[in-house]
Amino acid sequence: MTYRRDSLLDQLRARTPTLRQRMILDWIADFASVHGCSPSVREIGRAFGVRPNCVVGHLHALERKGCIHRHRGLVRGIVVVETGTERSR
Repeated sequence: MTYRRDSLLDQLRARTPTLRQRMILDWIADFASVHGCSPSVREIGRAFGVRPNCVVGHLHALERKGCIHRHRGLVRGIVVVETGTERSR
């Protein structure tokens, strides 16, 4: 029984953004609402004091978890996926 519970917890963790990912997700949504477009990877990096490759890693994780959709080839191609209470504050 423990194995099944641990397996379910692992699945939940795989779909739930980390605190840092949640902060980035909220910042992207706020940026888009203020500026009318999504931020670039470099803008996200500057806002969080990290290098662009670190931002890309977070964006990949957020996309894998279903929190965002990215339009490949577009500099400002990040779309926050709103599902119910996902962005509740």
